[in-house]
Amino acid sequence: MDELLKKVVANLTETHDKNTSVWSLARRDEFSATFSITEASIFYPKWVTPTPGILFIDGGNNKILDMQLQQVYLVHVAAIQAIPEKPFKSSRRTVIVLIRKKTNDKEEAVIYSQDGKERIVAFQKEEGKEAIDRVRRLLEIEYAMEQAIDFERNSLIILDGSLECKTNEEKRAMDKLTESLIGNNQLLAGIAKTTTFICDDSRGIYEVLPKVDKISSIHVANLLQPKAKVFMTKLHEASPYWFRCDIQDIFGVDANRVLGQLATLSNDAAFVGYPYPLIKADMLARVTHEESGAMKTRLMVFAKDKFPDMEDLCRQVDVHSVLDKMRF
Repeated sequence: MDELLKKVVANLTETHDKNTSVWSLARRDEFSATFSITEASIFYPKWVTPTPGILFIDGGNNKILDMQLQQVYLVHVAAIQAIPEKPFKSSRRTVIVLIRKKTNDKEEAVIYSQDGKERIVAFQKEEGKEAIDRVRRLLEIEYAMEQAIDFERNSLIILDGSLECKTNEEKRAMDKLTESLIGNNQLLAGIAKTTTFICDDSRGIYEVLPKVDKISSIHVANLLQPKAKVFMTKLHEASPYWFRCDIQDIFGVDANRVLGQLATLSNDAAFVGYPYPLIKADMLARVTHEESGAMKTRLMVFAKDKFPDMEDLCRQVDVHSVLDKMRF
């Protein structure tokens, strides 16, 4: 096995070509332009006068039922309000989502809210993309719009993840969110912990980002819908992590205003270099296994008359778990 591992290492592409100082981002349909990554293109966000507040949005889900053509999920969407010199304020919405596979290329989600309302959202099935992820993202955008209405004017709205829209429903929701924010002069941005950006020489973007020991940012692309500037940014000098940050370009992008303030919130020891309110939002939105397990038990009780063999059907879908639990 050692010889095989040596062959693998020999064929790994070096992460840095010391003779090259410029890498351009591979062009993708979602972007109107991409930019070269150079040492000279780095700028250093600085502390600025705080905005009246920053609203952070995140979502989480966990499966509570898995059948061959139907799945049920518990979904939380959370908001954290960060207002200068005030304690964080949090809120959360919980829904249950039923995913149904209708045909080979179509799925639909039935969203059940605690206020008794329900609605159906249809999706084209996409390889490698879970329907629940797209539903949760839609719910995050809608919750951001609801929370932003009564939030501070001239504030920042930060979504967990990029601002790219993958479905028509998501695009429509993002358009409504953008329109609603304009009236309050609120600016939208998104922070993604990871990105699939690839450079023209087939290297991942993390492999070509420069080594710096300062809070830093590089403008790498322009997003088409919604119109936004895309940055790779490092929010703490001691952090090894670069995050993708999309800043919507409606009033013109003041990257220092956004990134400088996020940097001031990214010095907590729990995750140095990542905005602490997003950690709080993630914790509030996370659906624990205990929570989903309890919900599954209650669902089984309600379903036993209509589906007396439901437990057997669920076991059939999850048959691999029998081997996973064995100790060889």
